[in-house]
Amino acid sequence: MSRKLQANIIKTVGVQAFSVLIGFFINIFLPKLVDVEQYANLQLYFLYGSYAGLFHFGLLDGILIKYAKFDYESIDKEKIRSQLVVLLFVSGFASILFFFVVFLLFQPNNWSLYLAIAISIVVHNVFSYVSCCFQMVNRINGYNLQILFYRIIYAIIVFAFLFIGVRESLFFCFCDIFSLLLAVLLTAGNIKGLMLGKITKIPLIISEARDNIRVGYKILIVNLSFLLLFGFAQFYVQKFYSLEEFGKTAFAFKIINVLSNVVLTVSAICFPALKRIDDDKAADLYHKLRINISPLLLMSLMMYFPMRKILLLWLPKYSESVIYIAYLLPTIVFSTIISIFGNNYLRVKRKEQLLLQVCLLADILLLPFICLSCRFINGVEGVLVGVFMVWVIFALIMEYKAGPAKTAGSLCCLIFEFVLSVVFMLVFKKSYGMLFYAIALLFYIVFWYLLIRRKIID
Repeated sequence: MSRKLQANIIKTVGVQAFSVLIGFFINIFLPKLVDVEQYANLQLYFLYGSYAGLFHFGLLDGILIKYAKFDYESIDKEKIRSQLVVLLFVSGFASILFFFVVFLLFQPNNWSLYLAIAISIVVHNVFSYVSCCFQMVNRINGYNLQILFYRIIYAIIVFAFLFIGVRESLFFCFCDIFSLLLAVLLTAGNIKGLMLGKITKIPLIISEARDNIRVGYKILIVNLSFLLLFGFAQFYVQKFYSLEEFGKTAFAFKIINVLSNVVLTVSAICFPALKRIDDDKAADLYHKLRINISPLLLMSLMMYFPMRKILLLWLPKYSESVIYIAYLLPTIVFSTIISIFGNNYLRVKRKEQLLLQVCLLADILLLPFICLSCRFINGVEGVLVGVFMVWVIFALIMEYKAGPAKTAGSLCCLIFEFVLSVVFMLVFKKSYGMLFYAIALLFYIVFWYLLIRRKIID
């Protein structure tokens, strides 16, 4: 692994750790001070807003795949910034269409919430364009700053509103929109050439946009399938359970999303670096990372036990949410495998079709597994166990049908990751849960060092 990539990963993990801390404080203060119904409405905004990135129709994914091997100095800036015009037009049209379709067909009582979602479609896509540009030209410091500014600005405004007594969910929705815009304004100067200047002729812009969408639409569908693995479960709960139950489930998903962002960001900064190295070196790098990251992923589950005590003391009315978090936390282990070792590898190798097939298979399995697990486990817990099982199957298929690390060591790691995740979910409610899981984890680490890392890596 190059020193630059190592430095970028360390910086990104540091920034994300700080972002997780900010996100954690926001997500334990908001449900404490805002009633369950208002909090549920806010989570509806974030749930539907998470799909805003679909409305570039693969344009940004195509740009990233095509131009990630270029540096800022050598990239065709005029061609890239011309695509920003297309993005603004397309996302603006989608935003207006979304609002009027929802307003005319469904006539929702809280129409202002859907107005905020419609505005966020444009703002999220502009934010994503800037993020895409930073990744594309491998300017990871700018990418990290953009995320950091967004988190800090959002936290400051939210806590200021809470301090002066604001409790309406709509205010917090527009806090998010304003924070995204301000983060863009503060960081876009580092890639000014990709934002401002002359654009190419209209026929060339349209031709380039078509090609970018042709290249990127499969990745767009892949991203949608990733979102649906969590999003469908939330839609399911919203449909078949009360608004209060949805709010408590959404709180658990929100905590998991904050933690998952670390994985997604590290995966994002690895992609342009991997595009710049040879295939043999890339496969070796994947293999070493895969073996060495396994114990770290399983050790991360230990953080649940102190977090549970804090949340139960601080948010007693969300005690069910603390249980839901335990069922969702192991999915981070498998989403890491999928994002870093499967998704990135196939995108680098330009095997988008295979990636799409694997992701769609996971989505197809989701509903049957949720229905099956609900027959044996009542309530929302059954839904979440079904989600966990699909993530496990998804990781297995991704790594051994599509990934580069098809070795005995990787197979051992995956088996133990599954076993210890199941152990964690069986014992987390018990008084001895933390001790029991710690002992099981210790046995795995000893086994990992003696039989996996020493023989396979060394």
